[in-house]
Amino acid sequence: MIAIPFIYFLFLSIRLTMKTKKIEIGAVIALLYSIMGFFSILMVQKGEIRPVIANSVTIIPTIVYCFLLTMVMIPFLKYPSSLILDIKPIRNEKFLITLSWVAIIWFILTVFFSFSHFRSILSGDMLQLRTEIYKGQFENNWFSSVPVPLRVLMVPLSFIFGCPWVLIFLGFFTRYIQKLPSKYSVFFIIASLSGPWGAILAVDRSAVTYWIIAFAMIFLLFSKYMSKVETRKMGILMIVLVSLLGLYLLINTVSRFAGGDFNDMSESNSSVISYLGQSFPNFCYFFENFECDWKTLGLIFPFTNKYLFGGITGGVPIQEQVEKLTPFTVGVFYTFMGQILISAGRLIMVLYCIIHTVISSKLISPCRHKRVTCLTAYYYILMSSVLFLGLFVHYYSSPTLTTSVIFNIFLIRYMEKSTGKSTSKAHHREKVLLNNRI
Repeated sequence: MIAIPFIYFLFLSIRLTMKTKKIEIGAVIALLYSIMGFFSILMVQKGEIRPVIANSVTIIPTIVYCFLLTMVMIPFLKYPSSLILDIKPIRNEKFLITLSWVAIIWFILTVFFSFSHFRSILSGDMLQLRTEIYKGQFENNWFSSVPVPLRVLMVPLSFIFGCPWVLIFLGFFTRYIQKLPSKYSVFFIIASLSGPWGAILAVDRSAVTYWIIAFAMIFLLFSKYMSKVETRKMGILMIVLVSLLGLYLLINTVSRFAGGDFNDMSESNSSVISYLGQSFPNFCYFFENFECDWKTLGLIFPFTNKYLFGGITGGVPIQEQVEKLTPFTVGVFYTFMGQILISAGRLIMVLYCIIHTVISSKLISPCRHKRVTCLTAYYYILMSSVLFLGLFVHYYSSPTLTTSVIFNIFLIRYMEKSTGKSTSKAHHREKVLLNNRI
């Protein structure tokens, strides 16, 4: 049973690639789950899995795992990203430029006020620091050092720019669709590094991994609009950023799991295998065995649950609450489906997958017309990100992330509908297309 996800999702990825003869976002998502399935096999072969979890990998949870993931992937298999041949530029270009300036200033302020914490973490013992953070013994509240007037400004900006992939998306759109000068694109992409920056402040690896995956997916969506020179330049930028972030991941992994000894990599190698391979067997284990009377929708609706009902929100707080009420250790990886299962139950998990599939199909169906709006392209990344950023846990479990993606829907809609000063190459191209149709 342990090999089924690897074989099945690899077949699905190859089949879609052969059908379209292009590298599709849907195919890459299937490939990512196949890779995780491969590491699950390695976990079993190396004995890095508890027998009780290995014994839970049976036919029923395996079928549920593959079926639900396939169902959520269906819209992206039905409407592959290669269908999008053109993306319309937005009308209010001036607002987009202003947004890029605000984003980079917000990030610079974030770095400035948190730099002392950043320096202390990189110079410290990451294993010890991570343990102290989990126990609440390490003071990581750098935001308290921000002057109150600036705090009033930075809090709402954090809700606007709190989702890093949104800034990556705007960065690519600004340069390759809107055809604005490169500096505005660079502003957005640099500001998106708030995700990895926050991960370092929390001695975390997952947020860095999420940023790399999101960057690759968005690059894949916009690559068709780049010239060979632009593709090469963006490829170089991606290699530099991924190399730097990969170095942090390496240092973090070795420090946390090999005692900081770069000559003894056996424990850190095992950590990588467990890190990438645990989601499927853990999902099976919790699907088969987990029971808890306490349930919450705080993982799915974090903003509403926290600010309207005063409930527990966020992946870690919910995991801590579950561990207080049950004998289960739930602070592990089990994909987005597994985390919804432990917080809200099996029925809500299934309903979430069904509703997500229906909404995704509706939002990205305009792709069949070949030419889409910026908002439709945004929806494509938003809905598919539940899958490619849900490899380990449910990504959208915090009020900041959910508010950011929703708020930017309204910002993009505003920029598409409202008028502003437009002098870019994109609008010249738009007029040419309209004249040709007439």
